[in-house]
Amino acid sequence: MNPVQRSLPQNSLVHLQQLEADVEARRQDVRGLENALLEARQRCADAEKTLASLKFSLSALSRFPTEILCHLFQCCVDGDRTGHALTMRAMPWVLSRICRAWREIVIYTPSLWRVIRIDMGERHVQNPASLVKTYLTRSQPLPISCMLNLQDSFEPHDRKVVKTIMKASKRLQDIDFDLGSRADIYTELVETHGTLRLPLLQGLRIVVSEFADGEDGEDLAPGLVPMPVCGQFSFASSLVEAHVEFPNFSLPLVLLPWEKLTELYCPFHDFGDMEEVARGARNVVNWYINFRWDDQDIHNIYAADEPVLIPHLQHLNLRGRCSILGPVLDRFVAPNLEDLALHHTYYQEIGTCHDADSIFTAIANLQTRSCCTLRRLTAPLPLFSTPLAIGLHSVEELHASLPVFNTERRLYSEAFANMKEKKLLAGMRTLHLDLQRASEARSFLVFQRFLDIASTRRRWDSSSRLERLSFWANNREVPIPLDMPSVEKLSELRKDGMVMLGDIVDGTWCSAYKNLIWKSDITKEERRSMKFLL
Repeated sequence: MNPVQRSLPQNSLVHLQQLEADVEARRQDVRGLENALLEARQRCADAEKTLASLKFSLSALSRFPTEILCHLFQCCVDGDRTGHALTMRAMPWVLSRICRAWREIVIYTPSLWRVIRIDMGERHVQNPASLVKTYLTRSQPLPISCMLNLQDSFEPHDRKVVKTIMKASKRLQDIDFDLGSRADIYTELVETHGTLRLPLLQGLRIVVSEFADGEDGEDLAPGLVPMPVCGQFSFASSLVEAHVEFPNFSLPLVLLPWEKLTELYCPFHDFGDMEEVARGARNVVNWYINFRWDDQDIHNIYAADEPVLIPHLQHLNLRGRCSILGPVLDRFVAPNLEDLALHHTYYQEIGTCHDADSIFTAIANLQTRSCCTLRRLTAPLPLFSTPLAIGLHSVEELHASLPVFNTERRLYSEAFANMKEKKLLAGMRTLHLDLQRASEARSFLVFQRFLDIASTRRRWDSSSRLERLSFWANNREVPIPLDMPSVEKLSELRKDGMVMLGDIVDGTWCSAYKNLIWKSDITKEERRSMKFLL
């Protein structure tokens, strides 16, 4: 055809139309075949499901009574330690995808949905609040325990998820919120007044562990510390355990029903707030105090007018700078106290004999004033360097820790010398050394002296002989060459009947020490693990 020609011959146009019709016919054939293929695939999938269902019906599991399956499912859920509700790896989701019969059982068994673990930093769904709502709906009418982690989350859904959880306030039995940097959510939670009832709430844990970028992380001056607030948690009539923690005092402390609490963890900035809480918390058994004190206030420590009686207190765990530990102890009378743990904060450790004198004197005065019998004592090793280190003969278990930073070597030497004398801790049966934060070189030197103490006390008469020995180190292991004298001494102690929690494997000590507390009762962390299936 001539390129200049603008039109096709008549016969060519007819041929082109025929070709177009043929192409369209082929397209229709393709669409028909594709539809047939899809239909065939769907029939195949249905047949596979039917086949799987028939095979499952032949298995013993399909003939199990529903009651037994419910029990088995509950065991699976209780044993699940990894699945979070928002990842679809949680056991209720897994079980509900096995077959139609199992799905119905799982959906209509509320106990399988009553523990909700939510990690917003590990979510794989677009609408997490909707999934949380599903848990809340399927767990009705049972009480629920909810654990929320916002540590690695920067999601706009965070607040919506919290509000969804709190809408089920009447069924909340345990709350564990790790809010990360979301101080705004903490403030909203503690300042909400009367809109939500929490009649079943027994355990409360709210932690703000850091501040968001751009927020001031420094403690405020004492006069600018927010007043404690009264909110929805103040009227939780069943609350017995409370843990409230934040990085500094720009956030308000929530007022709680102190008189009902048996376990309490909260930070304090001054003696006034602490004494007021102590007067109200007359039934507290376990009290964890994190006392923070500004450098400019160290000379403003005033003597207690009258120590506060806490009649049921058995376990007191106190953390603060070394200069504040003694004055805090001077403010209590605790006739049932048997477990005392003292921890000093970083850069504020026992550095002189004067520091050790004041703390040791406060412990002795607390015992005398309260007429209590201390059975367990946790304290930094330099505490026992003071010449006043005598007595405490009722203590059966000692947990000694090494300071993080360098302490005068003289304090160590004097502490080791005093601990070899019967004038100090004559009734001690269990000795534990915590090396977790010490350097490897210092750990090894202290460990050798530690074994000397154990050997000396092991040779005492049966009424005051050391019976149990353990130590804890970085990553639970202390590299100990097998040809070192310390290994021989460990073996000798064990042959002599010393009970040791741990063993040497390939020249490395593997400690079996549990939660740094050697005692028969369940620890705080173990109770938390049982509540939230951790």
